[in-house]
Amino acid sequence: MLRRVDDEEMKNVENKINEAALMKQIKTLVLQERYEDALRALDDVDINKIRNLSVLCLVGEVYMGLERYDEAEHILLRAYEKKPNTRRILDLLTTLYIDKGEYSEAEYYYKEFIGVASRDLHRYILRYRLDKGKGERLSVLIDTLEKLKDYEYIEEWAYELAALYDAAGEKKKCIHECDEIVLWFGHGEYVDKAIALKCRLTGEPLPVLTTVQQHREEEARIAAEEAEAARLEQERVEAQRKAAEEEAARLEAEKAAEMAAGQQEDAAITVENEETGEAINEETADTDGADQVSEADKVGEAASAVGAAVAAGFGGLAKAVLSAGEALKGVAEHSKESTESVGEAAEAEAEKAAAEEAARQEAEKAAAEEAARQEAEKAAAEEAARLEAERAAAEEAARLEAEKAAAEEAARQEAEKAAAEEAAR
Repeated sequence: MLRRVDDEEMKNVENKINEAALMKQIKTLVLQERYEDALRALDDVDINKIRNLSVLCLVGEVYMGLERYDEAEHILLRAYEKKPNTRRILDLLTTLYIDKGEYSEAEYYYKEFIGVASRDLHRYILRYRLDKGKGERLSVLIDTLEKLKDYEYIEEWAYELAALYDAAGEKKKCIHECDEIVLWFGHGEYVDKAIALKCRLTGEPLPVLTTVQQHREEEARIAAEEAEAARLEQERVEAQRKAAEEEAARLEAEKAAEMAAGQQEDAAITVENEETGEAINEETADTDGADQVSEADKVGEAASAVGAAVAAGFGGLAKAVLSAGEALKGVAEHSKESTESVGEAAEAEAEKAAAEEAARQEAEKAAAEEAARQEAEKAAAEEAARLEAERAAAEEAARLEAEKAAAEEAARQEAEKAAAEEAAR
């Protein structure tokens, strides 16, 4: 049982959502005065089951737009029975009976409208349409529209007032009203009508282009200028990107040249170290020869001393032999120390050169890595700036296109509405 209740509640929620979406669509079509499309959208709706007052008013408005007044009356009276003191329902009923030409009924609902909406500007519009339908004097109609003008200046009814001045023979007031329409509203269908009316009264030639055409051309010019500015900006960004790439290539070439020069320098240092090592080895050999000659002299001296000892007698022989042995031992130790000292110096020199070379290579590697990192950051920043500029240009172009389309659609709707009202008038 609980499960079935949940299913029913869910179904009701879904129906309400679908109904809300449908009513939103129909309301949009009504605002655009596309009543045939709105009626087709209502095909799937059981109108007799509608209880919502706003929806009933919307459906009634669709029927009124199609001049199906009997069906509109049936729908709007249903809404009126549910809630009679509703401003929207009374407004539509008054308008309906004016359109049907049933002015007594229109007067009845107009009085009820005034009772609940005495400060609504529609009271002037309804009063004007009702009096015009009944054939009231021009002075009465002018008085009503002048009150509306004091309350709120509306382009459509301002032109209607200018036309009434013209019909009443009040030329100056008509021209003044036409000038005010142009001043206040600038461009549009009723502005063009006001200009034409004034030109007819003054004998001035009509402008080559209407204000609507001028406005469209101005919008097109502005859009073209903005598109050109966006294109130039994109070209500038692209030029900066190419310049950055060329600069990076140049720096890379310089870096490669520096590395090649460093390698040549390293090779020259290596050759110089090898030559220095050979010179040290030759010098060591010369020194060893000289030391050997010197030691040989010492050995000769020692031998002479031994001979002298022999000649002097065996008593000094042992002493002489001992002195000669000590001399020979000193010669051997000196020769060993000299050889070790030269080898250690050469080894230290080689180690020093290797350490300096390793340090240089490490420094070059670190510098190259840092340059590459900076270049990558720079390229990333430039790419981000380029993409942001492109996105901004695309958004601006889309916004202008949307505004242009909206303006054209509004102008079309206004023209259709004016044509319908002119035909009705």
